[in-house]
Amino acid sequence: MIELWQTMDTSSRVIVVASLIITVVSLKGVLWFIFKQSKK
Repeated sequence: MIELWQTMDTSSRVIVVASLIITVVSLKGVLWFIFKQSKK
């Protein structure tokens, strides 16, 4: 995984980081939504 990261160019790194952030934010949103629904 580290070797792959080193061979990537900057634009690929940006895409990977952005997709990771989007995934984390989406998961947090879904968990928060489920939590809010279950509290009702």
